Amino acid sequence: MELHNEPSLAEECLAVRRELVLPFTREEAWPLLGDRAELETWFADEVSVDIEEGAGGTVRTEEGERIAVVEEVVPGRRVTFRWRDPAEPESVTLVDLTLDDVPEGTRLVVVELPVRSLPVAPAAPSGGPQLVAAR
Repeated sequence: MELHNEPSLAEECLAVRRELVLPFTREEAWPLLGDRAELETWFADEVSVDIEEGAGGTVRTEEGERIAVVEEVVPGRRVTFRWRDPAEPESVTLVDLTLDDVPEGTRLVVVELPVRSLPVAPAAPSGGPQLVAAR
């Protein structure tokens, strides 16, 4: 019997998901996401972007410097941003940092998901499905 080691969808997309349970409350854990100096203690070597929606700057990790824009901030819960390598402007990654309550304390989940453009589908031929404006 031959086994095929086909990559999962996450592997094909180069998605990364990490999680860690922290032994304290979500409110105590929030500065780890909401304070750029705290982000520098565990997530990146240098964070030069304010943690507020629409803010832009840079994030430096061991892989190099990334240009980042904060997409969403839900205080006490979540920070989402997009970053890209200046050498590869087409390679954008969505980075999501989320805190969840668990019996042991707080679960920190970090997801990095490359954003790729999908090819544009041709318009449906006449007689096919059509978009109709709502009145």
